[in-house]
Amino acid sequence: MSDKQVSLIVPDLFDPVPDLKQLPASELPELTAFSTLLSRGTLTKKIIPYNDYYSCLFNELGYSHQNNATQLPIAGFSYLFDIKTSTTKHCLKKNVWIMRADPCFMAPDRDQLLLAETKISISQDEAEQLVSEINQFYQDIAEEYFWQLVFISPQRWYIVSDKAINLHSTAPEKVLMQPLKSFLYSGEDSQHWINLSNEFQMILHQSSVNKERQKQGKIPVNSIWFWGAGESIDNIDNVQNEQSNVLIYTDNIIAKGLCQLNHYSYADLSGGYLLSEQQHVIYIIDDFMQAAQNRDIFSRVGLLQQFEKQYLEPLLKDIKSGKITEVQLISPTGKRLLFTKKLIKRWWKRIKPYHTFL
Repeated sequence: MSDKQVSLIVPDLFDPVPDLKQLPASELPELTAFSTLLSRGTLTKKIIPYNDYYSCLFNELGYSHQNNATQLPIAGFSYLFDIKTSTTKHCLKKNVWIMRADPCFMAPDRDQLLLAETKISISQDEAEQLVSEINQFYQDIAEEYFWQLVFISPQRWYIVSDKAINLHSTAPEKVLMQPLKSFLYSGEDSQHWINLSNEFQMILHQSSVNKERQKQGKIPVNSIWFWGAGESIDNIDNVQNEQSNVLIYTDNIIAKGLCQLNHYSYADLSGGYLLSEQQHVIYIIDDFMQAAQNRDIFSRVGLLQQFEKQYLEPLLKDIKSGKITEVQLISPTGKRLLFTKKLIKRWWKRIKPYHTFL
């Protein structure tokens, strides 16, 4: 039997959870499989050049910076994936830089603004009109000719630029419900895009689309969030890796873009672990991120129970039976938990409750 590996990239699964100590141990579920794996697996931590989710994905899925680029082309992979899987034909320009410009809702909170909603349900027609209004406003402003706002999915808008974009920003899921002053844009071009962001807000505020949405009691699109700018799209679109024995399960659009352009097989998450014929299977599961961001300990406990049933129990069973050779749990912080049949048999290692490790 050939060696079979399963890797699970799960942010915020087994890193410290201070809020967990607020609950009495008697009120926490047992989670026997998770406790076994934490107690008898081998935990390592690498000193790594990344400590965030997307850098981890790029590293684990085999993408390296091109031409000494300092920013990961997160938006570029998202854009290429959207174009190549869209039912509508889109023209792919060469030698352009891509940045996400996600529609969102900003809410006042005392004397500050919060990024309150990033996954607003808007229709194709609404997105098309909003994007068109912004582009029309800038069509006669010569100094802004180098970029255009486009959308493929109503929830994913993009800046397509003829010039490199030097803007450092934070992924919106890390900013959600946080004061914006803690996540200010930086980089050589930051002031330009800050100014444009403010102007976009004024255009969106006046839009008939938003006025109608508010009449209907819907959340308006009152702002955008710039993020994910990176190197030229030409460098990304020329990746030529061939990985026939790797299968990735994910619902993350950036990960799917990496898979597509690296020629990995990929599929949507199906609700749990599936034994595969592939030599290496990678699951990318980001359910715990939102609970950690919101410090929602009850949601986190529920997710742990679900993760135990859907992934850890069947994985532990297949490790013991020899159907798979090794399993790794991977955190973007650099921590890795490795477990094999041999490690699981270390009976002298007492099984401690999982919550003592978190």
